[in-house]
Amino acid sequence: MTDELEYLRGQLAAAEKAYTLAHEFAAKGQEHADRMLTWTLGLMGAALYTSYGLLGAAPPAARLCALAPWLAGVLCALAGRILLARVLNYGALGTHARISKILLLGAETDVPLVKKHWKELTENAALFAGEKKSASSGLGPKCSTPSRICCSPSVSSP
Repeated sequence: MTDELEYLRGQLAAAEKAYTLAHEFAAKGQEHADRMLTWTLGLMGAALYTSYGLLGAAPPAARLCALAPWLAGVLCALAGRILLARVLNYGALGTHARISKILLLGAETDVPLVKKHWKELTENAALFAGEKKSASSGLGPKCSTPSRICCSPSVSSP
C-alpha cells in the first residue's frame, strides 16, 4: 500500500503545482484587465473634463447627447472594476481551498480516505458556498470521525 500512497502523493503534488500555476496565470490576466479598465476610466474621464470647455456654448440638450456615451463608458468601466474585484476574490478563495485540501491530503496516510477525497476534489466543482455549484455536488463529503479531513465546515458526521 505504500507504493499506492506514494503514487497518490505524487498526483497530489502535481495537482497542487497545476492549481498554483493556473491561479497565477489567471491572476495576471485579471490584473491586466483591471489596468485596461483603469486606463479606460482615466481617458474617458479626461474626455468628459475637457469637453465641458469645448461644449460650453452648446445648448444643454446637445451637450447631453455629446457626453452621454462617454458618461456611460465611465459608469460601465466602474462597474467592470467592481465586478472584477469580486471575481478575483472568489478565484483566490477557490484556489486556496483546493490547495489547502491537497496539502492536507498529502499528510494523510489512509489510502482509501485519500482516494475518496481526491475523487471529490477532482469531481466537485464547488468546495465552498461562494463558488458555482455543479448539479452533482450535493452537500459535501461526510466524515466518519472528527480527526479526518473534510473540505467544508458545514459537514456533519453520519
